[in-house]
Amino acid sequence: AKETGLQLSSLEAEVFSMTRSLPANDKETTMVMLDIGAQTTTINIIDQGVLKLSHSFDVSGNDFTQNISKSLQVEYKEAEYFKRKYGIKKKGKAIRKVLLPRIDLITMEIQKIARRYREKEGQDIQKVLLGGGTALMPGLKSYLAEELTQKVEVIKPFSDLYYPSILENRLERLGPSFAVAVGLGIRGLQ
Repeated sequence: AKETGLQLSSLEAEVFSMTRSLPANDKETTMVMLDIGAQTTTINIIDQGVLKLSHSFDVSGNDFTQNISKSLQVEYKEAEYFKRKYGIKKKGKAIRKVLLPRIDLITMEIQKIARRYREKEGQDIQKVLLGGGTALMPGLKSYLAEELTQKVEVIKPFSDLYYPSILENRLERLGPSFAVAVGLGIRGLQ
């Protein structure tokens, strides 16, 4: 920051901003907040709005796209399109087959971390909340709900904020990608 001439007012880990962007009713539950980003996936356990555990590993949205690109021998841009259009829905069988091993790695990590948390804290996870750019990948939410036998939702960081109703659909689609930014904005207003 010094080298660029910026004056920082604060710094914080993304998970704290993302947690701040949760709707008020989500701050009363014990949950796994799953952030599948471009470079990594982070699994956070949040209890009553407080971070209890965080674990990052190298499975990411970019990995999904790279796997599709290599497996189907298509350009990266086309692979990204296939990921966003078909995801792991049964309709896109070839894409699903490529992505499921990576999704299953994420599922196993969630189960392992939830089990460790239950053993340490004596509490079960009440739901899984998806964030990050890959959260809206077709079929992901339902697949995780089935595999984890858990309630799975997509984060809606704009839900407690006022905005014109004409923006509702757009903000719902953008929400998972902007949860950190919304949380930072809220911090700036506090």
